[in-house]
Amino acid sequence: MHTNAISGRPDGGAWLAERRKAQEITRAEFAEQVGAPSAAFVEEIETGRRALPAVLHRRVAAQFGVETGAVAAHLAAAAGAAETGSETARRAA
Repeated sequence: MHTNAISGRPDGGAWLAERRKAQEITRAEFAEQVGAPSAAFVEEIETGRRALPAVLHRRVAAQFGVETGAVAAHLAAAAGAAETGSETARRAA
């Protein structure tokens, strides 16, 4: 599982960035290939500032040669960890 270097939580964006870099394509190329609006949009996903829209899951899976469920699983693990962290912070307050 990929983790955020700062928080230590699972990070779906890091997984996405790693897979993209393994294919040796730029964010702009990736955006064009999967139908994302821009390289900046991809950067926001990779850095955790934006969620990958569900409509792009199938295209990302095809780009990486994985099942759609694998994309969803990586992103869900990251989202679940973020929610768990938020819940823990609320309880501590």
